[in-house]
Amino acid sequence: MIKKILIHSYLQIINNGRLTKLILFTLFAHSFIFVLTILYNVYFYVENEFTLNTSSEVINYIFNLLNFDNIGITAVIVLIVLFLWYFVIGPIGECAIVHYLHHKHKLSQSLAFGFNNFHHVAKFEGMTFVFNIVMFLNILSKVFIYEMDNSFVLSLMFLWFLMVVFVTFFFQYTKTIILIEEIPVFDAIKKSMRLSVENIWTTVKLVGISLIFSMRLIFNILFIVWIPLAAIFLLQMFNIVGWFADGLVYFIFFSLLLFLAYVNTLIEWYFRVFWYLAYQYIMGNEDQLHKLGLYNSPSGGLFDDQDLEQAQEKDFN
Repeated sequence: MIKKILIHSYLQIINNGRLTKLILFTLFAHSFIFVLTILYNVYFYVENEFTLNTSSEVINYIFNLLNFDNIGITAVIVLIVLFLWYFVIGPIGECAIVHYLHHKHKLSQSLAFGFNNFHHVAKFEGMTFVFNIVMFLNILSKVFIYEMDNSFVLSLMFLWFLMVVFVTFFFQYTKTIILIEEIPVFDAIKKSMRLSVENIWTTVKLVGISLIFSMRLIFNILFIVWIPLAAIFLLQMFNIVGWFADGLVYFIFFSLLLFLAYVNTLIEWYFRVFWYLAYQYIMGNEDQLHKLGLYNSPSGGLFDDQDLEQAQEKDFN
């Protein structure tokens, strides 16, 4: 079953060109912030941990060039834009994805649905933002860098980690439920928790797959992040300075940032489709699976009678 969901989630991406453009625009801020957070933490860690070689000089060069501490009004404007993009435009895109998949209406209708209902998703995002695994790892790294790892702080971090795990495993169906069933956020959370418990092993597998994809992306980012470091090292080694060197570093840094954000946007879209299909499967929604071409169709639907019989054996209402 999971393999079939993985395959069809991929097919949805490659077969919906117009929807892809919409998603790239609306979900890009999520990915941009995600990638930027990882890059910043990597550079911050290297700057604070490596002081005996040229790595520290390279990191200092980047921070001075980007001038993180003195960008003033520009930083404020960028933060406001990213905030609105993250909590307004991003949820609009997520609403449009689910509405388009569920109703197969025109893209303009799905986008209108997103404008009218994004506040529900934004509310859920705001409630669970602090339990995001990237946020947790971000703070955890600072705890060890600043040597605040005493028993009290570590106890708090452990409790926070348990909450992150709880939200990750039991809130995954919430967005889909909010948008399909159009019920309040707290009711959707309760139903998501019930579905997760009643389908615990399926949910664990689904979450495990999504975490593997996310960790794979993070490892790729950690590998690619050394490219600008290597470029700066070579520039310094050959004593190349001035506007050319600065411009080259800017180009490499922001090109990698945009590329990684683009890749992560596709992954985010993939898993929005992935969780929508998973929800439809565990609910045993035969009509909707037919509509999506996933159920035992002559054209090669991905689910068969046995799949649906297993799903319909449970009562989720």
